[in-house]
Amino acid sequence: MKNIIIITAFSLLIIGCGAPQVDPVSTKVQGKREETIRIFAEPPLNIDSKISNMRSQTAGTISVLRNDLDSKGFSLNDCSLVKAYISSIDEKPADRKGFLTAYKKVFGTRLVPNKPQIILVEVLGFNNPEHLVLLEAQCHKSSQN
Repeated sequence: MKNIIIITAFSLLIIGCGAPQVDPVSTKVQGKREETIRIFAEPPLNIDSKISNMRSQTAGTISVLRNDLDSKGFSLNDCSLVKAYISSIDEKPADRKGFLTAYKKVFGTRLVPNKPQIILVEVLGFNNPEHLVLLEAQCHKSSQN
């Protein structure tokens, strides 16, 4: 109890001596608006199933993701996390190399220098058996009001 009284008295002494008042943190951040969205993208409907492979479907899916983000005011540079669900055909392992080849042609380049965290999940299949990839992107953007 004695310590509490001493601390309280010392605090009142500091305030009474004209110690500078510090603005609360919230006033420094005021005016910023933060948005976070989560978007799912699958290969475009017009992809030719005869030449369909992991690389071409990944490139098409990233294009779908880019267009969807643009329509919502975001870009691929706003992505902080990408979860890729990949499948295979004929019970072979999924083509991870094909996926990463197409992925690296977009992310970490001069046009899209952002390299979001990536989680690669191999699944048994999708509703549409011709689909090999599904992307889930979490994007975050701060803007001034």
